[in-house]
Amino acid sequence: YPELVYMLEGTAMAECDSKSYIVEPDQLILFQPKTIHALYSTSSEPVRYIVLKFDANTLSVANSYTPKLSTVLSAARNDECADIHFTEEILKGLHVQEILLDCVKEMKELDYGYDIRIHSHLCNLMVYLLRLWRQAGFQIDKPVVTGSDELSLNNITEYIDQHSDEPLRIEDLAKQCGMSYSYFAKNFKLLYGKSCKEYIEFIKVC
Repeated sequence: YPELVYMLEGTAMAECDSKSYIVEPDQLILFQPKTIHALYSTSSEPVRYIVLKFDANTLSVANSYTPKLSTVLSAARNDECADIHFTEEILKGLHVQEILLDCVKEMKELDYGYDIRIHSHLCNLMVYLLRLWRQAGFQIDKPVVTGSDELSLNNITEYIDQHSDEPLRIEDLAKQCGMSYSYFAKNFKLLYGKSCKEYIEFIKVC
């Protein structure tokens, strides 16, 4: 899943896919899905930050002309115009701290409609960030054609996440991965620690 990290106090070094960034107060970093990343304090004062991890597939709108957010994030990972580090100056006027602090508050209180409010905040924030990427030259609307469209055990969970509102049969998933049912079922459990059926049920409940 993607992670948004917003620095409140102190300074930290963020590492993501062999690149390093110095993150200071009122700055934001977006860790892409499937990236190797870490955060280290580089200051003597305490480091405080907000982290929001979310499922990009849940932020997509059905029948929208815009590409799925998960597809956009995947394409942005290798695009120089899609910088994951957002400085205070770039974020000026976007009220990022307010948005993220309200998400934290909603998660703590779990009051009626908290999930809708957080979903709304995340949608607004991601639209802001994608617009910043567009202004920097990232072409969000270009078609993304990669080998990731071919299903395998390594990306089958993404397919399940994206199609969790549809009937999913393990036999069909195995066939799409070019495997027999038994081979698929055995290796899915080895890789993910639970059966494919259990995983589908877990995602539907989430």
